[in-house]
Amino acid sequence: MNIRNAKSTDAPALAEIHVLSWQQTYRGIVPDVYLDSLTVATREAIWRENLANSMPKVIVAESEGKVVGFSSFGRCRDKGTSPNDGEIWAIYLSPLHLGQGFGRALLLESRAQLLAQGMTRISLWAIVGNERAIHFYRAAGFEPEDDSLKTFELAGAEIGEVRYVQNIS
Repeated sequence: MNIRNAKSTDAPALAEIHVLSWQQTYRGIVPDVYLDSLTVATREAIWRENLANSMPKVIVAESEGKVVGFSSFGRCRDKGTSPNDGEIWAIYLSPLHLGQGFGRALLLESRAQLLAQGMTRISLWAIVGNERAIHFYRAAGFEPEDDSLKTFELAGAEIGEVRYVQNIS
C-alpha cells in the first residue's frame, strides 16, 4: 500500500472510483435515476479541474501501482466554523478494495496533513443510511454533532446528512 499526493494523471482513476463507489454505496439511499446518470467522463472533468486548482487537497491510495482510493480534504466549508476547523470532504475506495485498510490509511494521512496545517478539529458529513461509512467514522473517533442533521434534494428525493466531528489537537 502506498499513500501519495494525487497528480493530474490520476483524474481518470479518481472519476472511476467516485462513480463506482457512489453507485454501489448509495443504491437504495439515493434515487437510482441519479446514480444511473453518473458518468466517469463528467466526473473526470471535475477532478481534472480540482487537481489543477489544488482545491481540495487530494491524496490517493495505491495497490500494486494502481489507484484504489482517494481522500479529499481542506479547511472546513461550513458557515460559522473556526479557521482551525478542517474537513474531510470525501473518502472513496474502489468497491473491490473495501475492508482492506486503505480507507483507514487515507483517513490517518488526511488527519496528519490537516494537523500539520494547524487544524485542531476535523468534520465530515455522512449520508444517513450509509451505515458502513458511519461505523467506519465512529470507529475512528468521530462523533455525530448534535442538531447537525440537514437535508438536500437529489433527483426529487430528500437526502439527509449528519456532521461528524473529532478534535485532533
